[in-house]
Amino acid sequence: MVASEAQLLIDLLETHAGLDPDPRRCWSQYVTDRMTDRREDLWQQAAETGPTGKKLVNACERLLAAHGPATLPAGDLVHGDFRPGNILLHADRVSGVIDIEALGSGTRVLDCATLLSAHDITPEAVQMLCTAGARVAGPGALAYYFAHVVLDLAVFVHRRSLRQGIQNVSTLHEHVLRLLNHTDGA
Repeated sequence: MVASEAQLLIDLLETHAGLDPDPRRCWSQYVTDRMTDRREDLWQQAAETGPTGKKLVNACERLLAAHGPATLPAGDLVHGDFRPGNILLHADRVSGVIDIEALGSGTRVLDCATLLSAHDITPEAVQMLCTAGARVAGPGALAYYFAHVVLDLAVFVHRRSLRQGIQNVSTLHEHVLRLLNHTDGA
């Protein structure tokens, strides 16, 4: 993902502010539960994927330690799987968004964090998404969501033996370190 694509997606996510489609399906509550009450499950599952998973868990621990606890706001429309493969771009515009079964409430910061996990994202796009996510809910919330996204992704691709996904998990560690550097200055 390049900077021009990131800007299109950030602009789209900004239109989701305040569009709370179903407070009973709240991503902010789900992620908070998964990262606090059930934290050990997700972190252990990610670590059990192998040495790369262990490095990823350690990097996520450092990322969250750098920001402390975060409060995850609600009230926005959240796609829940806002990845480049689920976004249709045509002629410098977003022409569609697919795979919406995870749609719910929460904060659009989750969708920013999901975009940050793309394996082919440029440094400029990272900076833009970090700035946009931090502007909405602060760098701590962005870090919290990002840790959830990358750990969950590592477990997902490992369980399903998705060859390309497993190869790309090693780049998630680099993404965490990059996000740590960007959110420190945000």
